Amino acid sequence: MHDDGRDRLDTGGPDDETRSLVDLARHEASRATLEDPTRQLDDPELGASDYDYDYGDMRGSTSLSRSYDDDLSEDSLVGERIGRFSVLGILGRGGMGTVYDAFDQTLGRNVAVKVLHRDVAPAHQDRLIAEAQALARLSHPNVVQVYEAGRAGDRAFVAMELVQGQTLRRWIKQQPRPGWKACVEVYMQAGAGLAAAHEQGMVHCDFKPSNAIVDDKGRVRVLDFGLARMAIDMDSQSSAAERARRRRKRSSSDDGLAAVMGTPAYMPLEQMQGHEIDARGDQFSFCVALYEAVYAERPFVGRTLDELKAEREAERIVAPPRNTKVPGELREILLRGLATDPEQRWPTMQALLDRLRPLITPRGRRTLLVVTGTLALSGTIAGAGLAYQAELAQRCSGARAQLEGIWDEGRRQQVEGAILGTGLSYAADTWERVSGSLDGYADAWVEMHTEVCEATSVRQEQTEATMDLRMACLRNHRVALREAVNVLAEAEATRVQQAVTLVGSLPPVARCEDVETLQSERAQPEDPQVAEQVAALREGLVLVRTQRSAGLYDQAAAEAEGIVARAETLGHAPLLAEALHEQGEVRHEQAAYDEAEQDLERSYLLAAQLEHAAVAAAAVRELAFVVGHDQARHEAGLQWSKTALALARRPRAEPQEEAEALSTVGAILLHKGELDEALENERHALEIFEAVPGSDPLGIADLLHNIGNVLLRQGKQEEALSHLRRALAIREEALGPHHPHVAQSLTTIGVVLVQQGKWEPALEQLRRALRIREEAVGPRHPDVAVTLNNIGAVLKQQGKMDEALDHFQRALEIQQEVLGANHPRVAYPLNNIGEVLREQDKIDEALDYLQRALEISREALGARHPDVASSMINLGNLLLRQGRYDEAEKLYRDALEIQQEALPPDHPHLALSLLGLAKIGIEREEHDVARQHAERAVAIREAGQMPPELVAEARFVLARALGNDPDQRARARELAEQARDAWSSAGSEDRQTKEYLGEVEKWLAGHPAP
Repeated sequence: MHDDGRDRLDTGGPDDETRSLVDLARHEASRATLEDPTRQLDDPELGASDYDYDYGDMRGSTSLSRSYDDDLSEDSLVGERIGRFSVLGILGRGGMGTVYDAFDQTLGRNVAVKVLHRDVAPAHQDRLIAEAQALARLSHPNVVQVYEAGRAGDRAFVAMELVQGQTLRRWIKQQPRPGWKACVEVYMQAGAGLAAAHEQGMVHCDFKPSNAIVDDKGRVRVLDFGLARMAIDMDSQSSAAERARRRRKRSSSDDGLAAVMGTPAYMPLEQMQGHEIDARGDQFSFCVALYEAVYAERPFVGRTLDELKAEREAERIVAPPRNTKVPGELREILLRGLATDPEQRWPTMQALLDRLRPLITPRGRRTLLVVTGTLALSGTIAGAGLAYQAELAQRCSGARAQLEGIWDEGRRQQVEGAILGTGLSYAADTWERVSGSLDGYADAWVEMHTEVCEATSVRQEQTEATMDLRMACLRNHRVALREAVNVLAEAEATRVQQAVTLVGSLPPVARCEDVETLQSERAQPEDPQVAEQVAALREGLVLVRTQRSAGLYDQAAAEAEGIVARAETLGHAPLLAEALHEQGEVRHEQAAYDEAEQDLERSYLLAAQLEHAAVAAAAVRELAFVVGHDQARHEAGLQWSKTALALARRPRAEPQEEAEALSTVGAILLHKGELDEALENERHALEIFEAVPGSDPLGIADLLHNIGNVLLRQGKQEEALSHLRRALAIREEALGPHHPHVAQSLTTIGVVLVQQGKWEPALEQLRRALRIREEAVGPRHPDVAVTLNNIGAVLKQQGKMDEALDHFQRALEIQQEVLGANHPRVAYPLNNIGEVLREQDKIDEALDYLQRALEISREALGARHPDVASSMINLGNLLLRQGRYDEAEKLYRDALEIQQEALPPDHPHLALSLLGLAKIGIEREEHDVARQHAERAVAIREAGQMPPELVAEARFVLARALGNDPDQRARARELAEQARDAWSSAGSEDRQTKEYLGEVEKWLAGHPAP
């Protein structure tokens, strides 16, 4: 029998590499109360609690937005009284009841009265009354006020505030269409209403645009809390006949969709599946509605319930229109709220609103106050004072001119021509994003420059010294802008690839507001000539940072070396600390780790001595990464990380500093194999980063990618996939769909799909990544080799050995040519080629490749690295096939020992070593030993929900181990039959599967039923 081999998957680096094929948890049957899930959703908005309250159109008229044939039926209460309310007319009907226009005789006001249908069970009517009474205790400007709840005969009613206005559904359709800021402002009011209700323990369950009203003064109110939840309860507890009767009665008013309790287009997956709904479900619905408002299309496409459900499960979110003016940060915020897993959404509705608010709130400008003395001043003097203030303000109006030649129309055209002239597949996307970012940065700089000038010259609330300090900060920011534009104006492939990152790394203009921090960090020499030289060298450091961000490491290194030398000559310690830090960063990028360590340690010690806190924090954070991750001196790196975290938590530190320090700890722990601790730190980093308004979306994407990789190492494929898809969506939004960084996300997602046994979806992702990489970096780049290797692994699993071998050999050729014959990445295609040759019975050739892969892994990664265990298992499989049991056993035992040190006890990778040991036990007729290992392997593979073929392999090995025990013969046959059925159902025509089936049939024939 052929042993199951291990395909080596490579996502481009030691932290991204994955090693086994694990399957997705099988899709559970839906427990939702959805009926006929293939029904076309002609109007996906309609649902159980849909009332289109467009009061502005209805008041004083009997014409409604929808007509009803039975408005004046015997059930109608028009002309009657409900308690103290006189019913005047019908405002709307829905699946649960009717809303009447009524007059409150006691308080003399018009109200809306909702009356449930007669067929609503008394228990559910009681539920409505209880929820309405709870809602009546909530007084919030963005929630429709409930006045009273009770019974009118045998039907429950709720009297509530009557609002003159229109639903958000109609509001968004007005012409001209409201802009994105107006949409966010309006929906934030609705969100505030939801948040207030959540604070009181109430959940809406069916939020959508037609369940919120905006009045003629712009105030928004949310209505219909809890009605959808009650509808779900009704359908789940009613008989089939009762449900059918309600559907027939409601079919005239809800397009036949009343069976969907809630509104499919806005419904979270957990509600579709019939699970308990909490406040995070409202958050999902809110994000769908806001997404639809700002982009004029819903985030999930689907004409049937099944299609919508599938789109949510896959987290396939519609890309925004190409020329949208909606900021990427808004989409990023909404994407989190649209996560399939409620745990991945914002912790609360209020947290979501807090992230939205800065998008529509301009940076605070101090009110310009004109001091006019006493009220007795004459109009002439007051007029002269105003004229003088205007003259002073005019002095502060030249900020835009200071950007001429830096970022003006001429430079814009030069940069556009340079980027588009590269002909790169993603050049147009990059230009669109970079130009908008540079425009925004320039506008912010002009606004800040004007503000700083006016604070001293006009309002006289700021000293000259403070103005000089802030202006010096702005001059450095202008230099950063100038150097970034200079780099982009000479764009070639590397610079275009880094362009969005380069512009995103420009120092935030808002830093020039923080006077206290500027005073602590901008120590200047007393000698004016020395001060002038220091200022010039600091401008040089801005150039170093720009070149490093653009990937121009050689130029940055040369510039940094010169500045360090001049800083030492000048003897200005703060400047030297800054220069050493920048030089260390560049050397780190150049992989000169020893030199980087020396520079960063010197920088940290000097900055700490000077209390130059920002530089000390940045230097020690980078030092911890170099030592703990790149040099794999884990304990030393973690020790430096403690210092980095302490400095990151100093007063006035930017929150991102702590996030970056935590992520550094996470990277070291991941490299060390401590996965739980690594995940905890990365998640904490993401939590901090996302809580900061205006955080770099690419930084968030990087953290999501890191978390996805840790989860992947833990064998948690679904969680990993959720994070990786969020990272992909952010990168596509920020960089465009053809950027190489998008290919990185696609590659890692492809690896997860491979582990889940989803071969065709995996190939789709990997082939898209290959196209992007070949177009972006050329066909001979190591990243192209990574993708070729992974495509080959999928083809091998599909039994397409010749195609797989071709991909592996192309990957090997590129890796050896570019990285050298002994680079650890070379081990991946070597292993895979060896496995294919083994399947093709070319044993001697296979042995050469597998031994070479093991040698390279040991030499490059160290003897105890999990990748070394992978190579040991592959070689052990070949030796087992040759009957070299002692050698194979040693390899399996060593591999298992390494895996048990580095991985969780139920990690899927352990099953490979265990099955190898079990097979050796069977061959030696050591059945108790074989059974022990096989039992554990079966448990791991069954619990990990791996592909049926791999579970079948483990079960058949266990059957063979049990086969000679008379007491276990029945169980052994059952296991073997399960294995046979799984392999037969797989439908694969490859040789390996045929051999598996032949062997299990032969075994069953030799072990008849007892």
